[in-house]
Amino acid sequence: MSQQQRVIESNYFDHWCREVSRQPYRQFLRHRPHYRRLRAEYRETVTPPLAPLLKHKPPDRLGSVTLLLDLEGTLLTSKRLTESGGDDWTGWEAMQKHHGADLILLLPETPVSFKRHKYVVYKRPGLDRFLLELDRLGFECVAYSSATLQLASCLVSQVDRDGIIASVLARKACTWTGPSAQPLLFKDIDAIGRDPARTVLIDDWPLGCSDSANLLQVPTFSTGSNEWQFGQSNAESTLSASAELPLNRLLTVLERLAEWTGDVRDFLSKADCVANYRSGLATAAAASN
Repeated sequence: MSQQQRVIESNYFDHWCREVSRQPYRQFLRHRPHYRRLRAEYRETVTPPLAPLLKHKPPDRLGSVTLLLDLEGTLLTSKRLTESGGDDWTGWEAMQKHHGADLILLLPETPVSFKRHKYVVYKRPGLDRFLLELDRLGFECVAYSSATLQLASCLVSQVDRDGIIASVLARKACTWTGPSAQPLLFKDIDAIGRDPARTVLIDDWPLGCSDSANLLQVPTFSTGSNEWQFGQSNAESTLSASAELPLNRLLTVLERLAEWTGDVRDFLSKADCVANYRSGLATAAAASN
């Protein structure tokens, strides 16, 4: 349950207590046994409505498929420049050190440490063309990241200068699961306010989705990979024409998906172009190993 949904659930419980006992639930916190009984009764009888994380679709995207785009490892890769690692440089020094970086981000001061953290960011080769094609095909594009909202919003505003990505969902929109010592974050498609039958998550991590039937996986992008080296050594015109880039291969699938009017889960499980795409990923992964 996200932080926003916890607040909604708490307010709904408070309203329910007022209806049942004519007092807000905070009055019962002094009497723990009675509070626990009241809480148990509430959970057995009431299911609070969950507010959707996204607002209504834009009018020109009402019938379109919603693409949830992961950031780190999917559209880009980033590295925090930390003082402890000796990497707390000025923007110019960082650019010289990280030759070929697309961005050097300087985030505002945090309320805890009062430091302005720096990030060096590398866009995935072919990303600019990829986003323009998504817009041309009529998809609703939403960034869905496990990073903080501050970092995710800053990344999107810098790599998407044309405003193609309409909304940003960040860590508080993810669901926590697993042990408290090592919790896992996954993206809950049912909670975002879009029809799962018309929603696809594009992510490099197969375990990060609440329903794998909605997942379209891409290989992880990182510095030092063959893809990154290819992007550093070629001009943008070469990248746009290259059929070897994962984003360009993914576009061949999304072009067919844009024409699909049924359940996207049927498309992802049955379409030949998806099977060929996944087979190509498996072959490329085996070759790299």
